[in-house]
Amino acid sequence: MVTHQRIAHGLDLAQLGDGMQRVFLMCLLFAWAEHGVVLLDEFENAIHASLLPPVARFISDLSKKFNTQVFLTSHSKEAIDSILRCGLGDDVSAYSLFRDGHQIRARHYSGSRMERLLELADFDLRKV
Repeated sequence: MVTHQRIAHGLDLAQLGDGMQRVFLMCLLFAWAEHGVVLLDEFENAIHASLLPPVARFISDLSKKFNTQVFLTSHSKEAIDSILRCGLGDDVSAYSLFRDGHQIRARHYSGSRMERLLELADFDLRKV
């Protein structure tokens, strides 16, 4: 049950949309994983594109509050850009995977470097 100052009585969480349910789940994950690691696969699912920047900041705030390291996955340029545009800088680190012959390799990008590349050339992590 969810309580809110504008709702006279509790509201069943199942009556809320998938996005709100996902945000509640994230809160529970961070509390459960205090001093540990949180894995969020395609964190942007069920979150409206206009809400991605505040959700990214919220995830960063939860990470600091609960002292967790967060690993996010995404195939969405909008989601990746929203994280970079939040001003999280070096709190962010990203990797792109690429094929090199018969091997899969990873290329590291610091948050500040990705912010700069996005600003200069509309950087797309998915295409490197």
